[in-house]
Amino acid sequence: MTTPTHAHLWKNARTLADLGELTAQWLEGTISYSPTYADGPDEETTPLIPVLATANRAGYLTDFSQPGIPLTDGYGQRAAVAGFADEQLVERIKTAILGTDLIAVATPPGWDSPTQIPVTIDDGEAFTWAGGALDGPDIVHLYGEDCPAALEALLGAWQIDVLDPVWGRQDLLWERLARVWA
Repeated sequence: MTTPTHAHLWKNARTLADLGELTAQWLEGTISYSPTYADGPDEETTPLIPVLATANRAGYLTDFSQPGIPLTDGYGQRAAVAGFADEQLVERIKTAILGTDLIAVATPPGWDSPTQIPVTIDDGEAFTWAGGALDGPDIVHLYGEDCPAALEALLGAWQIDVLDPVWGRQDLLWERLARVWA
């Protein structure tokens, strides 16, 4: 088995900031490898790359995002983003969405969060969920081989998912998230 190009960069990462910078570079196409995705970002992510790259560079290590897509013919999406951050950034994100109907599910390190809110419907069935935090074994499984030096930072981070409850709304989540670093 060959080692993916740029995999060595992830092995050297130690902090959420290191991982965030690498994720931003992966989103922007500067590096070709991410531990949690086989290829580059999905095409639907392209318009979100500027805000996601900024978020990652500001300390919000995103590991999932999707735009809102209106419900039609049994398919649709709620805008959503999930990832890791420190407690202060979690509070800033929660403050940025106050006064809206956006939902934030924040989970402290080591806590279990069974919350599962459907954010994608495919063929009339719930297909993707947000709100549930990864537990320690899942974090080790997803990042341990590629980012062993950063496991302590990941396991010690808060996890925060933010989603728009309105199916198909495309802008509110990303506008509010951008305010966090403005």
